[in-house]
Amino acid sequence: MSCREGFMSPQTETKA
Repeated sequence: MSCREGFMSPQTETKA
């Protein structure tokens, strides 16, 4: 997943 798309997802948002 890309940072931009991940930022929308809860998984990446919490990780980032």
